[in-house]
This record gives sequence, C-alpha cells and structure tokens, in this order.
Amino acid sequence: MKKEEKRPADLLSDGALAYGTVLGRFVFEEERRIVYAVSELMHIAGADVSMVYQISKQDYLRLKEMSAVDQLPEIEVPIETIEECHCNFLCGESAYCIRNRCTLEDTDLSLTEEF
Repeated sequence: MKKEEKRPADLLSDGALAYGTVLGRFVFEEERRIVYAVSELMHIAGADVSMVYQISKQDYLRLKEMSAVDQLPEIEVPIETIEECHCNFLCGESAYCIRNRCTLEDTDLSLTEEF
C-alpha cells in the first residue's frame, strides 16, 4: 500500500509570519495525524525555493499568536525566531531539496498530533 504523501502545496495555511513565511499544518487523513510546519520562500542561486520544516505544537501555538490571516502581520516575526522552531526538514520545491514530498516517516512522530 502506498504511503500518504504531502507536497508543499498541501500545507494548510493558518497565517503569515513574514513575507514569504507561512505557518500551517499537514493533515495526514489516512494516518489521522497532524504535522505542524512553517513554509519559507527563500532565494537560492537565482531561484525562489519553498522549504517546509516541521515544528512542535507548542511553537505552532506561539507563532499563531504572532501571525496574521490573509495579510502580513503588522510586525513581521523575525526569521531568527522562526528558524529556532525548525525541528525537521519535511519537503520543498526545488532541485536543491532532498525531497519534494514527505510522508509520516519523514517526521518526528513525537511532534505530531493524533485526531
């Protein structure tokens, strides 16, 4: 049986943290798990690259308070604050990425939430 895969485009956006940085989650329906994440748009070697990193639920809730829906927050969250929350690289959209899709095997299951 094929494992459920998620791409960066599957990230459910819950708010913007800064220009090009989105807070969200992947919902793995088959495994009934939620993976909290941030997506960052970076400029590498002349191209825009989208990278998605797993974060903890605690960091997700903290960042959610600083985010804005459908717009940038009045005060953007510093990239250093966001990078401190990175627990695990999940996937990205670029030839520079290790993978462009992820499964639950690519996550730290202790940071996921069952639903």
